Amino acid sequence: MQNRFFTFILVLLFLSASQELYAMSDQQEINIGRQFSAEVERQYGLYHDPRWENKVETIGGELAQNAIRKIPYSFRVINMKDANAFALPGGFIYVTKGLLSYFENDDELAAVLAHEISHVELKHFQKMYAREN
Repeated sequence: MQNRFFTFILVLLFLSASQELYAMSDQQEINIGRQFSAEVERQYGLYHDPRWENKVETIGGELAQNAIRKIPYSFRVINMKDANAFALPGGFIYVTKGLLSYFENDDELAAVLAHEISHVELKHFQKMYAREN
């Protein structure tokens, strides 16, 4: 059920974005990402474990310092049992609770977060939308 809802949310994100999504400013992208982020958090909730929250935010923040785009990245853990991670437009990056048990060390978490940062850096969401329209 959660996977279907998550897929539905992604489809809605594509459909609700304007035709000019790919050419939008950083601030417009952040505003859209903030709206999507609020919906994801409303649907799933955040996973509140100070150890993991701190680890994800700290490692993600260190990686984001080296990003080319100077946008305010955020790194959060959502309360979802599936093992996944994803990035929303504007630098909103999530790791699911279900993925946490797979990490054997901080380097593996860093690799996942770096991968998600790369999606934002390369504007993959916007490019995918532009190809569809």
